[in-house]
Formats: sequence, structure tokens, C-alpha cells
Amino acid sequence: MLVLGGWVSLTIVGMMLKIVPFLVWYRVYSPQAGKAPVPTLAQLSWPGGEVSAYLLLTGGMVLLPIAVATGEAQWVRAAGAVLSLGALAFGLSIGHILRHLTRVVRVEPATAHAHAR
Repeated sequence: MLVLGGWVSLTIVGMMLKIVPFLVWYRVYSPQAGKAPVPTLAQLSWPGGEVSAYLLLTGGMVLLPIAVATGEAQWVRAAGAVLSLGALAFGLSIGHILRHLTRVVRVEPATAHAHAR
């Protein structure tokens, strides 16, 4: 439970919160880099959501094995609820990043401005 649920899943969550913003930035904003203002990688993320996801997922993974060891169903449900809230915070954080994929950034070529004058 601790190895697969804790270490592996938290590693995957952490890496996704690093890789997904880079991939989204590269797809959406790299063609405009140097031609128009573009957000930084840090500006694509939602720090509050990421901190919430980390705290809830880590807390839930600490509570779950303890709850299972006690055998109390209400504690297992509580730990599951904490983990579920962490998963929700993670999903919202990823969604916050992915919403940039729907943005269309248009930059007119420099030659269009020169011909218009």
C-alpha cells in the first residue's frame, strides 16, 4: 500500500505537474515566443491547487495504512475521503493547465505591418 499507493502515485503526480505544463506551453506558446508576450511555465500552473493536492494525497497515504491496521471502517472511509479530495485537487490543477490548449494566440507576421503602412 505504501509503495504503490504512496511512493509510486505521488511520484507520478509530481512528474505530471512538471511535465504537463511544459508540453502545454510548448504546444500553445512556443510558436509565439519572441513575437508576442507569452506566459512562463510557472504562470500556467495553479500553485494553490498543487499544494492542496500534495498535502491531501500525502496525508491520505499516511492515514490509509494506519486506518487499515486499526480495522476501523470509519477511519478507512475518512482516509479514502482525504485521498479523494487530493485526487480532485490534482485533477483541477491539471485542468487549470490544460485549459491553455483552448487558447488561440494570433500573432501577425512583421511583414504584414510593413505592407499595411
